[in-house]
Amino acid sequence: MLIGFARPDFMVCGVGTEIYIPCAQPDGDQTPWYDLPRLPEPEPDWAAKMSKEFGDRDKLRDEVQSRFPSLEVHGSVEHDPYRIPCIAKVTPENPNILEELQAWGDAHPALRVIISGVGEVRFVDVCSVHADKGLAVEHLFARGAFKGISDKSRILMAGDSGNDLRMFMVSGVRSVIVGNSQPQLVEERWSARPRSPRRARRSRAGTGR
Repeated sequence: MLIGFARPDFMVCGVGTEIYIPCAQPDGDQTPWYDLPRLPEPEPDWAAKMSKEFGDRDKLRDEVQSRFPSLEVHGSVEHDPYRIPCIAKVTPENPNILEELQAWGDAHPALRVIISGVGEVRFVDVCSVHADKGLAVEHLFARGAFKGISDKSRILMAGDSGNDLRMFMVSGVRSVIVGNSQPQLVEERWSARPRSPRRARRSRAGTGR
């Protein structure tokens, strides 16, 4: 429920593939922003970039299904225009499915594989390598969306799962990993092992899901 929830300036959704601008209440209208009949509108520059970089969604979906037949492929162009959301299950028949997915994403020239969740059932999102929550925040900052803020150190990120990791990798920002975070996020964020530029560029993260 969103009762009493303050109207955000922007909403970063779909693991960073979508940015929306909530509509303001008309003068004198006390209806909460989340109950307005007019829906939030896509941020036009980001939508244009995602449309260009993501490519043919149907073709990509078929490629994912063909390469990983055990994946449960979900979503639609209406609800997930710039990503392919999936469910991956680690089973005795597919014990290395997560590693195989991540390796495929790391090697792909145009795509990123984002894995979230814990346990043997995981959320998997396939999107453009130019999309993640960190890049969405960078996009908004570059366009002056954070009014009155010219120093990234005044931006505070908060997250709890693997798809939030790239937010914490934005240079200069402050970040908080909340108390009930998934262990994967803590381990990835504070890992001492070096990460190659290619590996970091396609890391698993990458603000609601």
